[in-house]
Amino acid sequence: FISIKLFSIILPNALQISGMIFLYVGVVRFLGGREQPRLIVAFLLTFFLCFFYYTFRQDDINIRTMLVSAGFAFFSFLIAYSFFMNRYEASAVSANFNAGLMAIYGFVALLRAVEVQTNPQPVSMFDPSLVQIIFFLASFVEGLLFAFGLVAMINQLSNAEAVEAKKQFEMI
Repeated sequence: FISIKLFSIILPNALQISGMIFLYVGVVRFLGGREQPRLIVAFLLTFFLCFFYYTFRQDDINIRTMLVSAGFAFFSFLIAYSFFMNRYEASAVSANFNAGLMAIYGFVALLRAVEVQTNPQPVSMFDPSLVQIIFFLASFVEGLLFAFGLVAMINQLSNAEAVEAKKQFEMI
């Protein structure tokens, strides 16, 4: 039934991918850059065409899982690249930490995408394979450490701005 597949398969995965896109856009804007709308639109069109095909036309959970994991990896690498290329000097340490964290998460997501395609059995969220466990633990740990890294980055930038304001005040 289309309505069941819409609410149980498409909506949760669309929300997960959207979350990664919003994270990418937020990080790029926070760093003073500009996101690439053409890249995002091209990704979304390709992703949803493939996802709809492997949901309604040829129902294959392994390919859908691979698509979502590859999407996570793609945006994780974009976020890591953004942190690495657009970092401020005052927050270079925390930017490098966040870049490394997102790169590791991207590799874990890529590992999951490859593992799903090499596994002949259908993948289930409830099957405790080693890669599934690593991916879900990595998602949890990455979220916590990423929040810590962003807070550290904001503090470093805030301290740098305070020092700069103090210098300007003393000059006046």
